[in-house]
Amino acid sequence: PILDGTVDERRVRDVTDRLGADPSGAIKVGFSGVYRYMAETEPPDDRDEDTSVHFKPKMDGLERIANVARATGTPFLVHLNGGRWAGSGPLVDRLMSDPKVMAWDRDDTPWSYPKDGEYHFSLGAYNELVRVYKKRNLQLAAKWLADFAAGPDGKLLVGVSTDSEVLVNTHPGYDYNPIVLDEFRDWLQSAEVYDPAKKGRWAGQGLNLSIRTLNERWGTTYKSWREVKPPRDRSDSAAWRDWSRFRGLLVDHNVQEQVDWIRQAGLTAVPVFAHQSPALDPDVAFDILDAAQVDGGGTGITAYGENAGNAALFAKVKAYGAPWGIFEYNPRTDDEEAALAALRTVQANGASIVCPYHWDNEGGDNEAGYTIRDTAFERALQRFVQSGRTGQLPARSNPEARHELRSLFAHRMSLL
Repeated sequence: PILDGTVDERRVRDVTDRLGADPSGAIKVGFSGVYRYMAETEPPDDRDEDTSVHFKPKMDGLERIANVARATGTPFLVHLNGGRWAGSGPLVDRLMSDPKVMAWDRDDTPWSYPKDGEYHFSLGAYNELVRVYKKRNLQLAAKWLADFAAGPDGKLLVGVSTDSEVLVNTHPGYDYNPIVLDEFRDWLQSAEVYDPAKKGRWAGQGLNLSIRTLNERWGTTYKSWREVKPPRDRSDSAAWRDWSRFRGLLVDHNVQEQVDWIRQAGLTAVPVFAHQSPALDPDVAFDILDAAQVDGGGTGITAYGENAGNAALFAKVKAYGAPWGIFEYNPRTDDEEAALAALRTVQANGASIVCPYHWDNEGGDNEAGYTIRDTAFERALQRFVQSGRTGQLPARSNPEARHELRSLFAHRMSLL
């Protein structure tokens, strides 16, 4: 289960004591902590400008999470968050004051403050200022975790996940930032970062169009690439379809790049998972499910409500390849049997890690309505853990309500 806020031994022991242990060892109980690398890595002053060797990062949050895992002997996962849930800090606040690095709507208005608690930096490949800091801070965190994984308690670290639910924006009409429009034109013609001859990360992914073939494709009369602009209103046109496909690529590239940076920093001993929403609104947010699959890492999604037991969704995710996991999970039901059945569906589809959201109410206002402790979901988790691999479930607290489920194939799952 996720322990947002300050992780301490009391909270971790509360999880493990209440959920118990699986006698078969098929299910492991641990915890997951959140480290906001764009906010927490920075010292509380203006030294975020210093990208030299003299920069002294703060790692208090990671140290606290790892020290609690070590003291309790509990497996743990770290959610590395630096995207739309970056958290407030000197660097994040300063970046948000610069309209050039933010997502722009179709009226050319930059996202200028954390509306709804979210930070929407532009995902464009040419957003160099944000990318420099994201890479630096994420790699500092990954290097710290790599050193921990190589130490005597390294086996306790079972994985990390990337920015939670990367998308273009939750509101319609983004991202028309000029740097994104430049990249869109380059993608259409396979130039710059999409140029196969330059052998960059996204080389060969462009459409390789000429102005003539673009005009034929879109029904336009552009004379040069400088004139080309994406449409501003949704339609069934070829131009809108290309613009939509490109924005999905922005999301896909952002997630993949984080995995690349983490691996380059030396964190190779544990799985690195993406953490994407299951394409809840691809026409607005471009949260395409394909972005949950990454090279060099595991597939990861969020599953709430009906999706918590969505066998068809899990089959799609499983088809991307093992390992895969769910990094925010809550059936959001008062029906204990429904919650238990959802967990069994996850297990049957081979998930290796599940992060129930949230264990207690000590992480902030965002946990309202999602707290697990003292709910039907907690009781379902207890029965799920105690039944382990066999699927032979202990009785509910009502002794007359006994249920048997068929045996399920054996695999190890971590509840974190």
